[in-house]
Amino acid sequence: MHEEAREQKKGMKILREVASMALYFAIALIVALVIRAFLFELVHVDGDSMRPNLYDGQVMFVEKISRYTDAIEVGDIVIVRYPDREGVFVKRVVALGGDTVEVKDGRLYINDVLQQEPYIKEPLMHWDTEKITVPDQSYYVMGDNRNDSTDSRSVGAIAKSEVVGRALFVIWPLGAIHGL
Repeated sequence: MHEEAREQKKGMKILREVASMALYFAIALIVALVIRAFLFELVHVDGDSMRPNLYDGQVMFVEKISRYTDAIEVGDIVIVRYPDREGVFVKRVVALGGDTVEVKDGRLYINDVLQQEPYIKEPLMHWDTEKITVPDQSYYVMGDNRNDSTDSRSVGAIAKSEVVGRALFVIWPLGAIHGL
């Protein structure tokens, strides 16, 4: 009888340890999901629309807090969703809600001021646009490789709710680590 009680205690101890490990695993999983949903994630660059600053295959560290705090500014590189399209896109914010945007003679004008953009690959853009006013709670985004980018010129301004986060730095490949 004494031996049977000892075996039963041993079985209960193993059961408690398994339950404890399952609880720790569940908590870790929930914390990881919360971090990815609300704080940061890693995003893979797909395509050439941000050349020469970002290349296909690079991986960026993207923080998500700025989307809740209105900390995104002109010049920031953001990850956005386009209406009626799958996936996410990497673009640069060139104008905020209330700004006017126009591409004239291949050059970008914000609020009727020609923009100096040292980060773009080719200053000449293949198409001009009408002057528009960016709606409140929206951003006008463009790729740095203006002649090879699907951006606000064709999909329109991006609602703040469609911003995933702001890219802070490239973390892969290791030889290409740099801030954005």
